[in-house]
Amino acid sequence: IPPADLSFATLWTTAYVLLRVRNAGLKFYFMQDYEPLFYPAGSTYAQAELTYRFGFHGIANTRSIRDIYVDQYGGRAHALSPSVDTSVFHLPASPRAAAPLRLFYYARPGTPRNGFELAACALRRLKARLGNAVEVDCAGADWKPEEYGLGGLVNVLGMLPYRATADLYRRCHVGLVMMMTRHPSYLPFELMACGALVVSNQNDANRWLLKSGENCLLAPASATALAQTLEDALVRWDAHAPLRERAHALVQEKHSD
Repeated sequence: IPPADLSFATLWTTAYVLLRVRNAGLKFYFMQDYEPLFYPAGSTYAQAELTYRFGFHGIANTRSIRDIYVDQYGGRAHALSPSVDTSVFHLPASPRAAAPLRLFYYARPGTPRNGFELAACALRRLKARLGNAVEVDCAGADWKPEEYGLGGLVNVLGMLPYRATADLYRRCHVGLVMMMTRHPSYLPFELMACGALVVSNQNDANRWLLKSGENCLLAPASATALAQTLEDALVRWDAHAPLRERAHALVQEKHSD
C-alpha cells in the first residue's frame, strides 16, 4: 500500500488492514451501517464489532450510525446526510394508473437484514386478501418465487439499472423496504422522491427519518401486522396523500443536495 495523507477503511474487514498500515497520515472509517448486525451473535459478529475500538475517525452514513460510534464506543465521527439525485428520482409526469394497485418490494432472500421471511409471509397474506387487485414487483436480487412459496404471486425483476429503478418506483403506489440493522437504506429516500408511499418495519434507529403516520407507514416485525399495513397503504392510497406529500417535501428540502 503506497504512502498516503489519508486512508479509509470502507468495510469492517478492511479496518483490520488499515490498522496495520504505518504510512498513512490520518486513518478514517467509512461506516455504511452497523456491520456487526450483518451476522448472528458469534465470532464474526465479535470481529466486526472490535473494529469500532480501533480509534479511527468515523465518517458515518446517517446520524444513527454516528451516535452508536460516539456513545457506545467513544469514537469521533461526522455524519453524512443521505441524498438522492432528483434528476433521476422525481414525481411522475402524469398520475399513476388507479388499477391495478402496484406494490414494489425490495426483495433480497440472501440478505438477512432485509427480513425476507417476514415479508414473504406478509405478501402471501396480502395476495390472499386482495388477489389480482394488487400486483407485486420485486427487485434487488435474482431469485425464484416458487422456491419461497410465492409462485404466481409476485414478479421478480432482478437487479435493475439505476435509472430503471426510478421508472419502477413511479409506476408503483407503495414501496415495501425492510431493514433490521441501524440504517434505513437509500430506497425510502428514492421512493419518497418518486411519490410512492413507503412501508417499513419499526426500527428505533431510523426514527429520525421514518415517522409513521407522518411520512410513511410502519409495522411491527409481524407478518400479520405487515400485511395489514400494506393493505391499508394500498386500499387507502388516496387518503394517505398527505403522507406522500410530506415525504416528498422532506426529500426536496433536506435530502436532494
